[in-house]
Amino acid sequence: MKSKELILVVLLLVLFAILSGSGAVSDSLTYDEPAHFRYGKQILSGDATRFDDSKMPVTSLNVLPVEFTKAVFPSVLAGKWQIERVGRISSIVAGLLLGVLIYRWSKELYGTLAGLISLFLFSLEPNLIAHAHLITTDIYATLFATLSVYCFWKFSNRISFSSGLMSALVLGLAQITKYTSIFLYPLLLVIAIARFGPVAYQRIRLHRWREFLLGFGRFSIYFLLFAAVGLVIINVGFLFDRTLTPFGAYVFQSDLFNQIQESLRSMAKLPVPLPYSYVEGLDLVRFRERTGYGFGSIYLLGNIRKNRLFPGYFFVATLIKMPIVTQLLLLGALIQYVRKLRLSEFFIREWYLAAPIAFFSIYFNFFYKAQIGIRYYLIIFPVLLIFAGSTFNNRVIASLRQPFLVYAGIVYLLSSVLSFYPTYIPYVNEIILNRTHIYKYLGDSNVDWGQSEGYLAEYLERNPDAIVDPQQPTNGTIIVSINRLVGVRGGPETYRWLRSKYDPVDQIAYSYLVYEIPAIEPGTVP
Repeated sequence: MKSKELILVVLLLVLFAILSGSGAVSDSLTYDEPAHFRYGKQILSGDATRFDDSKMPVTSLNVLPVEFTKAVFPSVLAGKWQIERVGRISSIVAGLLLGVLIYRWSKELYGTLAGLISLFLFSLEPNLIAHAHLITTDIYATLFATLSVYCFWKFSNRISFSSGLMSALVLGLAQITKYTSIFLYPLLLVIAIARFGPVAYQRIRLHRWREFLLGFGRFSIYFLLFAAVGLVIINVGFLFDRTLTPFGAYVFQSDLFNQIQESLRSMAKLPVPLPYSYVEGLDLVRFRERTGYGFGSIYLLGNIRKNRLFPGYFFVATLIKMPIVTQLLLLGALIQYVRKLRLSEFFIREWYLAAPIAFFSIYFNFFYKAQIGIRYYLIIFPVLLIFAGSTFNNRVIASLRQPFLVYAGIVYLLSSVLSFYPTYIPYVNEIILNRTHIYKYLGDSNVDWGQSEGYLAEYLERNPDAIVDPQQPTNGTIIVSINRLVGVRGGPETYRWLRSKYDPVDQIAYSYLVYEIPAIEPGTVP
């Protein structure tokens, strides 16, 4: 790597670290972070038993900085500051590693300039900035899902035991970050079939049976390697918690797992080679996603639903929450690529980007019921950024007659993202010009995940007469969280009187809206 290139890479990573680190300091703990931290601490103490559905061993990494700080710098944790926030350091490191991976993969595919562009887009991607400093599984899952596909791409292009083992290890590690990663196994299998299936078919058609059987045998060996390595890592991650429990001894909550258990009643005594807590969590995640238990109503574009998905939810959320410059580059990359599409090259390179985008887009937009925030969809953002970088190859740059458009785009992206500094969970692009109207489009963890409680406390110190989330119509200065205003929490009728008649006059960290309700006559509704 040349010195100028290295300097640019370091500067862009520093920019990401500053933006995400500032959020780590300023944002209060989100609603889910204490439970993720608790489970990570529990894992380090040797206990993998579950107290809820989705917590994973990877968050033990977030406990390490806290324990280190307690031991070495105890005074840092004195006072009112939430000590768990120190654990956010590990998530930021994972975010930085993701940035390095995006740069490297983009560079290998499309060249140095494309790699730098992809890294630039990453360093100013507000959704990744927002979730890279939280003690949750989202940034880890995004990192390891991307790394899994990247390593599989490397393995596919140069098949060897060492590259296969590396791919299997990374894929196994992804399984202890988030349950979404379980879909990587069938996804990579589909990628492999599309990549190598035509070769196998050609051998069969030409009756080259020896070559076919050798290829199939090698495929089977690697299939078993991936399965075995995954089993070992999941067991280690969950501390071999009740591994080999008979399948009939499980107590399931979801219809799917109960149906499987019923259909396999004859195999009730068969020991399951997975930790009980891993299988239990998988069942609970399915139960929660199908029933809506444990999360509020789903909200999009002024409409609210309970336990019924919005088709295309994440397409709309991405359109609103991804910077416009990034979206334009993605569109440009797609147009440019289609014009020079060669299928032979596609299945060697872009297929490894397109397959995850297609699979997770279809799954999350049309089958996944827990549509409660773009954080679930972050898993495809890295490959989108890699593909967006392909817009800038040497041929395209040489043909640019108005390079000021590039500089204008850079300035626009910077101004759009930095205008939300330092809190990025509620980021929306300029499709929504009036930011006090974000509530008309999105809610839940897209906007308010509990991260703004510190900002609310500061506002109340300056405005002690303000009323927060009043349960009845009233007058004066009223503050209402967006999730309560639209009915994600508490139901849509509670604040219909406020939504239908009044406009907010101010906002608090884009998560709370401030209203000034005039005095009313007794017995009337504001």
